[in-house]
Amino acid sequence: MKIILVVDMQLDFMEFSGAKLPVPDTREIILNANEYLYALKPIETQSIVFTQDWHTSEWVEHAENGDQFPQHCIENTPGAEILLNRNMIHPAIPQYFLRKNTFDMWAGKPQPMYNQIDMSYVGRDTFFCPNPWSFTVEVFGIASDFCVDAAIKGLLQRGYTVNVIEHLCRGIAKDIRTVVKEKYDGKVNLI
Repeated sequence: MKIILVVDMQLDFMEFSGAKLPVPDTREIILNANEYLYALKPIETQSIVFTQDWHTSEWVEHAENGDQFPQHCIENTPGAEILLNRNMIHPAIPQYFLRKNTFDMWAGKPQPMYNQIDMSYVGRDTFFCPNPWSFTVEVFGIASDFCVDAAIKGLLQRGYTVNVIEHLCRGIAKDIRTVVKEKYDGKVNLI
């Protein structure tokens, strides 16, 4: 069984008019990501987790080097919306949503994840802790050198086997192949 982790595939990170923090070459991955999600089978897929950058209008976020990011993914705005067609996903595959106010989905107070199918909530750490050896996590999204990197690091720390779907990732300054080679060589599978 596998868990799919879709990282921050939101309007404000895509190369579209009005995006607040567009990542290069993101426009082309939306169709491919939709096709990947559509092809998932319930017998092989335990669930899909969509992370969502989610900020108040007063929030100020800084990069590791101290630079301030422009305001982006403001709660309940079009820029915060996930751009994938989730209606095409097989209805028997649970879809969870994890909203976060920093690029690292593991940082800060654990946030509850919302299950779209049964309208329930589960804690992030509860969801990702039981039996990590039973699941492989396939990861893709934006940005390879920030949010995807942090997601991979946290999954490895929790004992998961991690496969990164290379053609469905984009980075700001580094592509996912470079991130994996520099930080996770031999620990993560690029597929």
